[in-house]
Amino acid sequence: MTTLKQEFVNAAKETPRMFFAPLIGAARAIAREFEVLGKKATKKAEMEGEYRIVVVNRSSMRRMRNAAKRVKHESAVRAQDTQEPQQTKC
Repeated sequence: MTTLKQEFVNAAKETPRMFFAPLIGAARAIAREFEVLGKKATKKAEMEGEYRIVVVNRSSMRRMRNAAKRVKHESAVRAQDTQEPQQTKC
């Protein structure tokens, strides 16, 4: 559970229910609206033949992040090598 959600649940347990009723109703309405929009977008994509599901797990994200760091480091080293003047013998 996210920290915000966990804090929200803890606060809701400690206070009267009438205080959180409008907030919970609003959160449920927002979630419902996102669900409807997601279904519409999925249906539209299926009709157009562009339906794709992309799932990125933590290890994939870690690999991509590390690859990006390597590329950034390598490009910085290359830039530094090109900036250094070459010494010639006199």
